[in-house]
Parts: sequence; C-alpha cells; structure tokens
Amino acid sequence: MNLGLGGSQKKAFDMAISQGYSHLIVFHGDGQPSAKDLTRLFSLIKNTTCDAILGSRFMKESARDEYSHIRTFGNKIFNIIFSVRLKTRIHDIGSGLNAYSLVGLTRDMSNLPNDLSFNSFLLVQQIMSKERIVWMPISWKNGEAGSNLKIIRIGVKCLTALLKVK
Repeated sequence: MNLGLGGSQKKAFDMAISQGYSHLIVFHGDGQPSAKDLTRLFSLIKNTTCDAILGSRFMKESARDEYSHIRTFGNKIFNIIFSVRLKTRIHDIGSGLNAYSLVGLTRDMSNLPNDLSFNSFLLVQQIMSKERIVWMPISWKNGEAGSNLKIIRIGVKCLTALLKVK
C-alpha cells in the first residue's frame, strides 16, 4: 500500500516514538540527497539543541546537481512567500534530509496531508509552535520530479498551509 510521502513520514514518526527513539531522520532513498550530508547531520544532532534540523537545497552553501533553473527559481519564490507570511527565514519548504527531536514531542500530525505537501504543512506547524529549527545546507541531485501539472497542484496545496497562520 502506497501511503504517500506524508503518510510514510507519519508512520515513521509513530514507530520511532513507540520505540522510544530520541530522533527521527528522514532521508529520501531515491538517491537525491548526498550520504556525505548525513555525517554533518549526525554532528548537528549531537552538538545542537533544537527541535528540528532541516536540510535546505537553496542555501548559499548548498549544491544542486542537474536541478533546473525554473525549479530553483520556483522554490526560491515559495521560500520567500513562506518567510514573509511566517515572519521568519525559511530556506526550504521541504527537502529530503531532515532530523526531528522526538523528546517531549506532542505535535499532532493526523490532520496533515499524506502527499508531497506534508513537509510544508509540518513546517508551518513547527513555526507556529515556536519550535527551534536549525537549517543545514545540503547537496541534492535532481530526481524524477513528476509532471509540471502535478508540481503546480502540489505548489498550490503547499500555499494553503499558510492559510492556517494567524
């Protein structure tokens, strides 16, 4: 059964919490993120007190391999829109390499979508809950992103996450 990106991440959170893990690392297995970034991520987990470490494909120090200029531009526009609406600097509304502290986690994710827009809705929830977020530049290879129509649909859905901001 395909649970979608969000559904799979919800299951991973539930399992990690039920097993008593301190952190959950989300690492897309489609070869897009760099395994080298995992070393930096583990170091940040060990040496930083925060609620989440979120990878960013669009920070100055990030690297994108075969990533189209139009997708880069579109993502940067979304990051600006989210930054303005959330009144904090957003470097990426959803990458494939993130770590979440599970210690004392009380966040309810059941109302978040099960599709690719999950990360943007989760990010809004984290910002509204005043969670401590550390951004980490990552390397990213362009993968199969799907049709432009699907990307536009997901983009519009991601923007609806901002409607919940008061």
